[in-house]
Amino acid sequence: WRLPFLVQSFGASQQQAEITADAARLVLAGLRGTTHTLGVPHTVLQVWSESIGAVTRVDVSDPPYWGQADQFTVWITKEP
Repeated sequence: WRLPFLVQSFGASQQQAEITADAARLVLAGLRGTTHTLGVPHTVLQVWSESIGAVTRVDVSDPPYWGQADQFTVWITKEP
């Protein structure tokens, strides 16, 4: 299976949004080789980074905030 994910990170500053996105990327990368029970056991074969989004300022609120959206694909296989 290939599971697409969109991971959005937000912060009160540009730096906060980037730090949060970096932490999320590390967590996702760490999933490789792990096994999870989704009804039956599945192993994560790889985590593929499709795109790393730009940090953008969102001015629709007061105060404004910063956000970033990254796209990933997680490849899993069912254990025998």
